[in-house]
Amino acid sequence: GGIVAFNVRTDAGPFVGFGEIACVAALQGILLRTGCFCNIGACQRYLGLDETMMDAIYKRAGRICGDYYDLIDGQPTGAVRVSFGYMTRRQDVEELLKMLHLSYLATKPQQRLQLIEEQAGQLPKALKERAQRLRPQLLQLAIYPVKSCAAFKIEEGGGGAGAGGTWPLTAQGLQYDREWMIVDMNGMAVTQKRCSELCLIRPLIRDDQLVLHFGDSPAGVSLPLSLADQAENSSRCRSKVCRQPVEGLDCGDEVALWLSQHLGLEGLRLLRQSSQRSTSNGVRQQQKLSLVNQAQFLLVNRSSVRSLQFEESLDETVDRFRANIIIDTGSAFEELSYKQLTIGQVQFQVEGPCQRCDMIC
Repeated sequence: GGIVAFNVRTDAGPFVGFGEIACVAALQGILLRTGCFCNIGACQRYLGLDETMMDAIYKRAGRICGDYYDLIDGQPTGAVRVSFGYMTRRQDVEELLKMLHLSYLATKPQQRLQLIEEQAGQLPKALKERAQRLRPQLLQLAIYPVKSCAAFKIEEGGGGAGAGGTWPLTAQGLQYDREWMIVDMNGMAVTQKRCSELCLIRPLIRDDQLVLHFGDSPAGVSLPLSLADQAENSSRCRSKVCRQPVEGLDCGDEVALWLSQHLGLEGLRLLRQSSQRSTSNGVRQQQKLSLVNQAQFLLVNRSSVRSLQFEESLDETVDRFRANIIIDTGSAFEELSYKQLTIGQVQFQVEGPCQRCDMIC
């Protein structure tokens, strides 16, 4: 009989992994063959996989025959195969089409994934492992020590505080996130809207120091991480973020000169937010937010960014959203329905879409 190999896309456009389809089909009593069917060359040709993608699949992800690593950066690594033989009935074909229709047209992604998770115990062992990977995956944590400058990605911490992919939480959010900002001679915050070169300032946290580099230059300027050490020799100053007053400590002439030289703007200063602020009646209160625009944390879903289909690399596009928490889910924009998010033992309350960009905060 005939053989039909195919992949499935959601109504929003992204591919559905063949492993997920195998899970859904197995729960409906339908047996399918999935993968590359012992013909890697044919998969590469018909899926249009270049050498870079093949390296990502077989070297970076470590894919082997029989596993269910079905999507790499949204690109399918294989397909679903349906075989028709002498004993195949029209009813069998109708059941397959019904399963695909109910699962991928009539059901929302979260409902489908919840159904798989609830019934995962009925799946074969190999598919149980694939079902576990349908849950949202935490890919990365990042902080932006200096507002509007580049990220410090937690897994890049090396021997510093970020080693092992963990990071301290404070009442203001991830420690050191958006704790410094650059101001002009009038005390106004400088952002990338005014100075796009800010994205070239790369922060590095190590050995109790914040080290700033410009571009690929190995030379940089260092600042103490200890707020007490900073306060000893610093004058107090004021600025505003999104029309809200900010009190901070001036970080000194050395870093000010370094910033002005590299950014080409005179009179720049680096301000570090103080731990307390004064109210209108003169009472000192603990700061509730760092130098953020809306909330302590920003989240972006790699699957959602992927669906936007920018021409630049996916990693670069994800970085543009300047999120603290980067996740990947089974479907695009799943995060829009989140009410809460749990990472490890920490539960986050979701406030909703960021008012300034398409992120969750």
